[in-house]
Amino acid sequence: MPARYQSASLAVSGGVVYAVDRAGTLYAIDAHNGYPLKRIKLGGVGQAGVSIGANSRGEMMLFVPVGNIVAALGLPENGR
Repeated sequence: MPARYQSASLAVSGGVVYAVDRAGTLYAIDAHNGYPLKRIKLGGVGQAGVSIGANSRGEMMLFVPVGNIVAALGLPENGR
């Protein structure tokens, strides 16, 4: 099978860029200097871009589709 290229959208909040790779690893990268802040292995295959939104209580969340689930992670108020 030929190599296939895939891309997904990034999300930015509080000076942090969020991205997920095909291996299901979520990356948090400082938007100002590119320094990696966090790396979280979510498992499964990263399938689409990262989204930011609020839950039913108004708390800001990061939504990441991986495998057969959508992982929902809370965002800190200061963005880091």
